[in-house]
Amino acid sequence: MIKSGRFGIYNNKEYEVTGDMDGNTLLLTEDKDQIDESFRDKYNSGVYTKIIDKLELKEVYDIRTYAIYKGAKIQAEREENGMYFITTGDTALANQIGGFDMIDKFVYGKWIPKSEGELVEERKQIYPEIKEKKKSNR
Repeated sequence: MIKSGRFGIYNNKEYEVTGDMDGNTLLLTEDKDQIDESFRDKYNSGVYTKIIDKLELKEVYDIRTYAIYKGAKIQAEREENGMYFITTGDTALANQIGGFDMIDKFVYGKWIPKSEGELVEERKQIYPEIKEKKKSNR
C-alpha cells in the first residue's frame, strides 16, 4: 500500500490524521477492523472519521512513498493491477527516463510494472518533535 500524508498513532493503531475547517483533529481510515462505534462514515463513502483531541496522539509523522526507478527516486502515487503510478515535476528527469506523459502543468506521470520499481517510504517525525542534542564546548 502506498502511503502519503500525515499519520499518527492513536490507541496503538496507525491512522491518517487531518484537520477540518473548524480546527478539529480527525482520524481517517477505510479499515473496518480499526473502527468502533465512535467512528462515522458521514458521506457513506467507506472512509470512517473520528474527531479527537490532538493530545491523544502518541506520535505524528509525515510519510512520503517513492519508487526507485532506473536509479532515480520518484514519487509513487498509486498501485493497481501489478503497476505503480509515479510522478515527477522534474522535466529533465522525465525526459531522461522517458515514457512520461504530462498530466498537469509541470507534472509528469507514468505507470511502471512493480517489478521495475522498489518502494521506499520516508517518514518525518512531527510529534513528539525529535531534537538533536547540542554538544557542549566545556
